[in-house]
Amino acid sequence: MKKRVELMAYRRSDHFIVLSDYFRNLLSNDYGVPLERIHKIPAAPDLQRFRPAQDRAKLREELGLKEEQQVIFCARRLVHRMGIDHLIQAMQRISTQVQDAVLYIAGGGPLRSQLEQLAEGSGLTRYVQFLGRVSNEDLVRWYQAADLSIVPTLTLEGFGLVTVEALACGTPVIGTPYGGTKEILEGLSGNLLFKDHTPEAMAERISSVLLGKTVIPSRAECQDYVLKNFTWQRAAREITGVFEQAIAERKELALR
Repeated sequence: MKKRVELMAYRRSDHFIVLSDYFRNLLSNDYGVPLERIHKIPAAPDLQRFRPAQDRAKLREELGLKEEQQVIFCARRLVHRMGIDHLIQAMQRISTQVQDAVLYIAGGGPLRSQLEQLAEGSGLTRYVQFLGRVSNEDLVRWYQAADLSIVPTLTLEGFGLVTVEALACGTPVIGTPYGGTKEILEGLSGNLLFKDHTPEAMAERISSVLLGKTVIPSRAECQDYVLKNFTWQRAAREITGVFEQAIAERKELALR
């Protein structure tokens, strides 16, 4: 029934705007929408808010982070598809290789108690900290302070605004090679993608990056990538172009 309702809406539409190739292919393959009618226009972060800290060392001190600490940050809703359990399991191996690494998890959800038990049962209470739901202001501060931001989603990541928000703050993001996450990160560096979503793959790549064995873009390169590819000015211009095309087509049909 849900799909029938969606199909009715789609049949009345002249053009479609999606955030990623993942959504573009889904709309075409599952609903039969011609590709030429689908326009990919990625979303963008609020660049007035999501930007590098003026004094990152001072910010880290305010958050209670030690100077030598390697801060891994993950902001996700605590549900199964987000892969937080895989990331916590990966910390078992990471903690033995990078002793100053600590994972901070922001977000709430039905799995919080279960995930806390997983961390405690794995002996990771020193290496995994749960922040709960954080304010919009503190979310930016954690992005700015972190050394790495992680997107461990198992599937169905249509775009992933958290990815470009962290990059806009200058923080490198490592994510699973699926959907919108892959599209965003592979345009910057293939080294920012896990091989897959297993704890082993996550541990291998995070440890390698933190130990300097795998080269990733600098903080300045991360921010510059967003400024060139994910701005609302660019999105607004492209969306306007889609509307102008649709209007011109309707006018042409009216004259026939």
